Amino acid sequence: MKPFLDAKGTAKEETMSQSLCISTKTCDSDFCTAIDIENETLITRAIQQRFPHHVVIGEESTGTQNPELLTDKPTWIIDPVDGTTNFASGAPFTCVSIGFCNGGEPVLGVIYAPATKELYLAIKGRGAYRNGIPLKKSGYSADIRLEHSIVCFEFGYVRSPKGIDRMLEAVKRILNHGCRATRSYGSGALDLCYVATGRIDVVYAGVDEEGWKPWDYCAAVVVLNEVGCTICPLIEDPSSQFNFSRSSFSIYSKSMICGINEYVVNQCKRVIFNNTV
Repeated sequence: MKPFLDAKGTAKEETMSQSLCISTKTCDSDFCTAIDIENETLITRAIQQRFPHHVVIGEESTGTQNPELLTDKPTWIIDPVDGTTNFASGAPFTCVSIGFCNGGEPVLGVIYAPATKELYLAIKGRGAYRNGIPLKKSGYSADIRLEHSIVCFEFGYVRSPKGIDRMLEAVKRILNHGCRATRSYGSGALDLCYVATGRIDVVYAGVDEEGWKPWDYCAAVVVLNEVGCTICPLIEDPSSQFNFSRSSFSIYSKSMICGINEYVVNQCKRVIFNNTV
């Protein structure tokens, strides 16, 4: 028996198979629950009632297909439960993420973590907030280097021997270089918010095929931009067919590295790929 939170944040004591109606996607570790689907349906209906001509892109409605391409049309991008594995096992690092794009650019982000009761809100040009309190600009951290940093990474669903080796080698190089600590929280949107709030200093994904999707990025990118953090592709991919966003970082990028300052991002990239620091 494992506890989990239902859609209202109420703790339950039932088995996953009985209560969450788990269904797999690409593999056993990539799955969704009934709450993922219910949350997405609830959010989508509310948006469509208020904005019937807006486009809605949701993780569960997309399924295992490529995400719908972002256009100039007003578009909402939803992750109904980011950190589904955490949610299903009762771990607190999970959230609902809702981003809004206008003119092909993320301009509004809302992220709510029910276990910690934290609400992140950001609007382009209007600042970023956690529970109504403005987040500080990241300029205070300009002198932080990799050896002073808490580094976060996510391994995703990669299970091939070569992919596993690449990801582990990257972590090994970071540890050999030196860092304060490493973390892996299991929620991309929260990882990015934690960079924006200074809980971690740098996060990356996409060394192999563990890159994220638009719903992992969309809302949190607005938070990051409003506090002055640096986010860019971990591996440049100029030929990507998904590089349609007008923002400096495409939410369709196959890889990502984000940090509290540009220096630590570039330093971490060089270490990951074993270049001279």
